[in-house]
Amino acid sequence: MERETCGRVGGGLDPQAQKRELLRKFQEKRQEQEADTGTDSTTGETS
Repeated sequence: MERETCGRVGGGLDPQAQKRELLRKFQEKRQEQEADTGTDSTTGETS
């Protein structure tokens, strides 16, 4: 763990890029879960 990246995901990304990356990962994970379970329980939670 480097000092400069402490508390930040992905290191030296600007907040916008960091947010996009987190959103992308979140959506991918959610899609995988939906594909596994076959339910739409998470639909409508998009911000």
